[in-house]
Amino acid sequence: MVQILLGHVMHKKKLISRRLFCIGSIISGPLHAAEPLINLDHGAGSIINSASNGPLFTRDRSMNFDMEPPLNAPGSFFIKPDANMKRNASKQNLILFNVHTNEHVRIQNHNTVPLQRKTELQKFSYLCRDWRENSSKNMDPILLDILKNICMEFAPEYPELRIDILSGYRTNSTNEKLRKQNRNVAKNSFHKKAMALDFRITGINLDRLKENSLAHATGGLGLYKSFIHIDTGPRRQWIV
Repeated sequence: MVQILLGHVMHKKKLISRRLFCIGSIISGPLHAAEPLINLDHGAGSIINSASNGPLFTRDRSMNFDMEPPLNAPGSFFIKPDANMKRNASKQNLILFNVHTNEHVRIQNHNTVPLQRKTELQKFSYLCRDWRENSSKNMDPILLDILKNICMEFAPEYPELRIDILSGYRTNSTNEKLRKQNRNVAKNSFHKKAMALDFRITGINLDRLKENSLAHATGGLGLYKSFIHIDTGPRRQWIV
């Protein structure tokens, strides 16, 4: 009788253990999937989820990155990007904010004289530097024109906009470290050439932002869950 009772108890323990295991397995998936691509609750939201502790390049490989398709992907074709500034009577101030360094620059969204243009591009390039290695490179001026054209669509309603800069220039070293974390990071990313920008705009509905981006992106355009990728490579588009 004692043996039967013990056997029953042991069997019961086994059943409880299995249930807990199954419940844990079921819950863990949705919880992991529910984590946003960019954690907007943190002061320094980034392409890489900055919530976890530890060295930047040694975190979980399941983190999300900006994934550029290869240049030979279907639908890619080479066109020299041209993004002449859209002429609009509305005045607009843009606050470009680097979410990693908490630095910002203010620029006016209209056609600028050559000297102002040069100063603008210098500030833009430094703001978009590889903050991991504190290395900067002159960003492609067309990127800023594309960004301005996208923002100008909102000028009548938003005379001032804050643009969060998530990723600009990346050194080869940084890009290789990111590739080790995620195989979807492009080996020859246009970020390495200072020809790509990842951004989001505070207070703007993402669907509207995507619509305007589709209208004005003259090179590559990536539409992500929480941000936009633009580059001055060949004409191609992708959604993640």
